[in-house]
Amino acid sequence: MIQKLLSEVLPLLAWMLLWSVGGWWIARSAFNLRPNEQALVGFGMGMFLQNFFANLLGQVMPVPAAFWVAAALIPLIGLALSFPLNNGRWRELYRIPIHPWQWVSFIALTYVLTLVGRGLSILDDYQNLPTVSILATGDIRPHFPLDPNKIFSYHYSTLLFAAQIMRIGGMQPWDSLDLVRGMGFALAIITSGFWVQRITG
Repeated sequence: MIQKLLSEVLPLLAWMLLWSVGGWWIARSAFNLRPNEQALVGFGMGMFLQNFFANLLGQVMPVPAAFWVAAALIPLIGLALSFPLNNGRWRELYRIPIHPWQWVSFIALTYVLTLVGRGLSILDDYQNLPTVSILATGDIRPHFPLDPNKIFSYHYSTLLFAAQIMRIGGMQPWDSLDLVRGMGFALAIITSGFWVQRITG
């Protein structure tokens, strides 16, 4: 059990922490966000940017090295944006407003939505699960699983993120895809709530 924790869970958490912290710094520097919006918006921004760079680097580098390099780029970008604004006051980088109930809600929503989506075949899993596995092997851009002679001419952002969790966290493709869907829906609900709060006051 401890060996599994060290070999799978801790690397996954470290990988997520890299792009999360970088996303927080980027969001705070690039946008005029309220303090209660910064952490989760930054989490989503880090997730998006890391996936974007993983897609580019995965075409020229082996995985999972490309996934780790993509994650490491996010805090570097965040530092580059934050340093001039803080005039060298490094303590400002660690003052990220954390609202515990937001994270409790996010984790709870992710858990519930992951359970709701488990095993459902309504989202073309006959196509998506093989594609997650193909991406995890380093075939980026992936070939179409039903015809390897064709490039997968469809968006695969969610599938690529699931492939990264699969490789770094040692998860099965169906579990990683269910988790990514649940996380994405939960993040969309909460950030939509931020927008509604801004509109309605």
